[in-house]
Amino acid sequence: AARLERENIIKLLQEQEYLEKNVQDDIASKQKLERVKIDTKEALTNQMEMRKRVAREQREREAQFRKEACIVNIHIYTQYKAEAKIAAEEEKEREKQRQLREKKRQYSLELRDQIAENSRRREQERRLEEQRARRVFDTDKAWRMEVATEREQIIKEHAPHLLGSLQPGLLR
Repeated sequence: AARLERENIIKLLQEQEYLEKNVQDDIASKQKLERVKIDTKEALTNQMEMRKRVAREQREREAQFRKEACIVNIHIYTQYKAEAKIAAEEEKEREKQRQLREKKRQYSLELRDQIAENSRRREQERRLEEQRARRVFDTDKAWRMEVATEREQIIKEHAPHLLGSLQPGLLR
């Protein structure tokens, strides 16, 4: 009986260690998910800022180009030709800007969709994790109740035979 009780205690401790390890693994997993989330957000933000900076620099270069073209072309014919060229470039620029705005809009929509999908995925993982933790807790609780019931039953069955040979107060 004492041997069985020791084995039961050893099993209980092993299962407790296993449950604690699972809890630690779960905590580490959640922390990793948070780090990935933060890193992804930072990377996407940096990417958006870089695209804005590149577009601004391109506009500044083109504005500088137009200024220099106007200064150099003093002659009327040359000025007319430069203005026609600038008008064509401005039209190209407007078209490029329109396309860029469309790309940015599309990128923004994709980014929102990705963020929403990530949020849904994290929520689903959180729910699954909660369900798993609840199952582990319920299983552990049921197991402990069963062990306590078995222990009581063993004491009730074997205690009367041992009453004379055990120290007083040992079977409480």
